[in-house]
Amino acid sequence: MRAFAGKSGVQDSKTRGERISFPRAYCFLLTDAELLDASKLLTEDLSIRKNPQVPQILIYHTHSQEEFVDSVPGDTETSIVGMGEVLAEALRGYGYQVIHDTGVYDLIDGVPDRSAAYDYARVAVENILQEYPTIEVIIDLHRDGVDGQKFV
Repeated sequence: MRAFAGKSGVQDSKTRGERISFPRAYCFLLTDAELLDASKLLTEDLSIRKNPQVPQILIYHTHSQEEFVDSVPGDTETSIVGMGEVLAEALRGYGYQVIHDTGVYDLIDGVPDRSAAYDYARVAVENILQEYPTIEVIIDLHRDGVDGQKFV
């Protein structure tokens, strides 16, 4: 049984989880922990065939304003966006074409507002996927943290 998000979706658990459609894949909210069998997930071949001629990986940031304890205010290179570029460069070093979308989806009139960030980001991601249908991996890169505090 598959119980993970991906192009193939969840095979045997559709009646036990709520299916959510997102750009080109299906995501599932699983309400039953037994559906996520890590030992079976680890046997899945999730690799992509490298094609350096076309973009295959998209990195974006729903919450582009996320920073780290040592971030310099206003310097995106030291924020989660900067980390996205580090990841993009590392993947490019492996021969993948990567699109790093640095769009800002969590600011309204210069004020942080995450209430509709996923909606704004979804529109941008859908447009990018329409322009580059060869993308197989989509990464919404975040940093971990707690409201009002900076970590890592």
